[in-house]
Amino acid sequence: MEKISGVGRVEVYFHYRNGSEETTESEVSFFQWTSESKGDKEELIGILVVAEGAKDRRIQNKLVTTLSSVLQISPHRIVIEEMELED
Repeated sequence: MEKISGVGRVEVYFHYRNGSEETTESEVSFFQWTSESKGDKEELIGILVVAEGAKDRRIQNKLVTTLSSVLQISPHRIVIEEMELED
């Protein structure tokens, strides 16, 4: 997702029915995550994305659309927040 124009750094938090998992874009590929771990994970019920470019509503909408399509999860289960910039 960091390769999408305007997004910047990204951290993703996956929320499952009985717990959650944090990951960053540099640690795992979304396509690898969805294909390799889909069978052995509990039901994915929500996603929190913290991205540098999330201040822009167009970027937020692009992220929601992309994640909804790729992970086959309803858009209302995806939350996009702006990342606090480090000094």
